[in-house]
Amino acid sequence: DVLDDPIFLHDKDCRILRCNRAYQQCAGIPFEQIIGRLYYEVFPKTPAPPDHHSLQVTKENTGAEEDEITVGKINYRSRSFVINDEQGNYLYSLHTLEDITERKLTDNRLLEEKTFSDTLIRSLPGLFFLLDLQGNFVRWSDNTAKLLQRTPEQMVKTNGLSFVHEDDKEQAAQIIRQPIETGSATAEVRVVAHR
Repeated sequence: DVLDDPIFLHDKDCRILRCNRAYQQCAGIPFEQIIGRLYYEVFPKTPAPPDHHSLQVTKENTGAEEDEITVGKINYRSRSFVINDEQGNYLYSLHTLEDITERKLTDNRLLEEKTFSDTLIRSLPGLFFLLDLQGNFVRWSDNTAKLLQRTPEQMVKTNGLSFVHEDDKEQAAQIIRQPIETGSATAEVRVVAHR
């Protein structure tokens, strides 16, 4: 009962053996009306148990099964752990429901921000690209890919130094690492556009 996340134990027939207070509050009914009932008819309510339930009780399995479930406006990460005896026979399952609503909202905001910045970068006039410390392309404008005659799939697998004139490669490699040490770097290098 000290945990905020709903937790319950169920048997091989999906009947609830025990639950914590958080589960009882989510279910909205007294404990005595929860114990012995099919968990998918109590909380969260679903037409049937998850597809993986039958696999859990028919094989020696101590791993976790994981799903995401939405109840109203709340997103839960549903995890079920099989508890076996010493001979590997199924005893019961421990089921946890973690509220991941805020995490999902944050993930969605980050995805929206990335989509926006990707669109902005792709549409920049002139050349723009971002390289990692090894010189591999991370992000780039459409004009950069067009100049280098590479598809997005090819750009991801391309090292930016491969387009630098042979005489300028050592300087370019130093410039890639310099912002880590000084915060910025400026250089002029020759680019070989057709390869």
